[in-house]
Amino acid sequence: MFCNVGVAEEISIKDIKLGKKLTNYFTSNQISEFNYNNQGEFKEVYSYEKKYSIMIIKNSILQNIYKESYDSVQIYYENQNNKVVSVVGVNQNFDGKEGLKNCIKYRDEQISEYKKNKVIFHLEKHPVKRVIRENKISEDSVWFKNNILKFDIGFLCYIYPNDRNNFRLDYSYQIFNKWVEEHNP
Repeated sequence: MFCNVGVAEEISIKDIKLGKKLTNYFTSNQISEFNYNNQGEFKEVYSYEKKYSIMIIKNSILQNIYKESYDSVQIYYENQNNKVVSVVGVNQNFDGKEGLKNCIKYRDEQISEYKKNKVIFHLEKHPVKRVIRENKISEDSVWFKNNILKFDIGFLCYIYPNDRNNFRLDYSYQIFNKWVEEHNP
């Protein structure tokens, strides 16, 4: 879709299709540059030696690539064949006392937009509220499942301590989501 971040045509993260090769969207140099294997909270889970790898593209670079205004985009792919298995857009601007309320409002607006564009039309809806880590990070989300094509689209609000919240748009293969649950740090 593009070859150089500096002259790239802006794309939507929705343009990155599950099951397509990462090299359809990024050059080898970009994949290396944005690779986040063996770093931070991902250190134990993602690496070239394991099943999946992760790319994280942060805000300053995103402004040149993506139409949406995400703070970061995470792209997960299979090491064996470089096929995309998950794409996550993250917005971190929902802090403060009204942060969760604003995140949920934004989440619901995004769901309405996707319904209007018939992206989640006829998909099975699953609201989820849960604690996802021992350090008390919680999730208030709505997932839409396609059990025929085996993928999920999630609209999530992550709730962190100290009135920090973020929104995530997540679309992933169900097999990857199951793997993440089993290997989450």
